[in-house]
Amino acid sequence: MIINNQSIQHTGCEKLLRVHEDNNLKWKTQVEHILKKCNSNLYLLLRIKQYLDVHTRKLFYNAYILPHLDYCCAIWGNCFQELQNNMIKFQKRAARIILDKDFNTSSSSLFHELRWITFPARVDFKKAILTYKALHDDSTPVCIREKFQSSNTTNRNLRSSCNNELKIPKPNLEFFRKSLSYSGPKHWNNIPLSIRNSENLYQFKKAYLEWKLSGSSN
Repeated sequence: MIINNQSIQHTGCEKLLRVHEDNNLKWKTQVEHILKKCNSNLYLLLRIKQYLDVHTRKLFYNAYILPHLDYCCAIWGNCFQELQNNMIKFQKRAARIILDKDFNTSSSSLFHELRWITFPARVDFKKAILTYKALHDDSTPVCIREKFQSSNTTNRNLRSSCNNELKIPKPNLEFFRKSLSYSGPKHWNNIPLSIRNSENLYQFKKAYLEWKLSGSSN
């Protein structure tokens, strides 16, 4: 391909800001890369866990594993179900190692004890945080803020505006439903109004997680 007299080489995947973007946006390479890093650190935890109590194992997970799962997951976390399932399987394996539980222990009891939410739910959590920042923090890049617009586009006091709801764009393609522009506002509108109206980001995060951990949704 030639652009402005420059030859552009076609590639199946490129790394941008530590995120591997493939040419079909299926995120398979990104997920495999994340799991490789996380499994490496989980293996280290497995080797040393006998010297650590459960609290310290959790600290290890939060410091050396969770940041890899969270990094930009609001973008790539909407991968195909099979890849999301691989991330959940990793979470289950990590939970069993941290809590010294056998393979037959139910994942729901493990997650409840650790106060974890599943990877897809954590992706929604990160989207919700990004949305809250876009609506309340002027330092958020304009390209992000523009993705979240009030559903009230007139001067009328519509119910949706009073409820702090966002406009959900109509997807032209099914693939668009996985984008932040669509899935972000859609998820935001499903969050209880009392949480959406949190006074600050800290309160929003705390209230959101309590809502999810209460059993409303996983």
